[in-house]
Amino acid sequence: MPSIDPRTGKRLSGPQQKALTKARENNLRLFADLGQPPAEDGVEAIENWAAGLNLRAVVAIGAAVGTERERVRQLLVMIRAIGKLKDKARRAETAMKLRRRRLGGSDSIERDRPPFGDPVAIIPWCFHELAHLAYEVATAKTMPPGVADRVAILAQSGFLPCNGELGKISDRVDEQTVE
Repeated sequence: MPSIDPRTGKRLSGPQQKALTKARENNLRLFADLGQPPAEDGVEAIENWAAGLNLRAVVAIGAAVGTERERVRQLLVMIRAIGKLKDKARRAETAMKLRRRRLGGSDSIERDRPPFGDPVAIIPWCFHELAHLAYEVATAKTMPPGVADRVAILAQSGFLPCNGELGKISDRVDEQTVE
């Protein structure tokens, strides 16, 4: 299937197709040894993983052309979204750990089980999901469909940090400490 220039919508010429193939091959090598996000190690570990992914993407975009350039650019958008969510995700993760230690309850994040009924876990879950989506984009040969929409939706979770629920956990822990 011929590649299309995303800006013009026209088919790439033969030399452009060859340059795109070479860029894809080079970028696939760049991301070939990228491990999955270390979700079990928490927000800080994913943040460190994303920093390494960011450097790979910066190197990759320099030689990328056509659709490969758009894929790497979308990857950089995802990394920026991860960076914007990291502080809120870390705060919520800390509250979840505190809740588990002092009040009982879970602090685990499971990708296949979104925490619909746990407002405190929503941002860490979205943070983890963004990292896994970035991994998928980085290691895919072509851009998976619907990625831009998913990134935007996951990133907007940062606008709803559930401060009230975080405060309730703090208050309940404080009440236990006083007793």
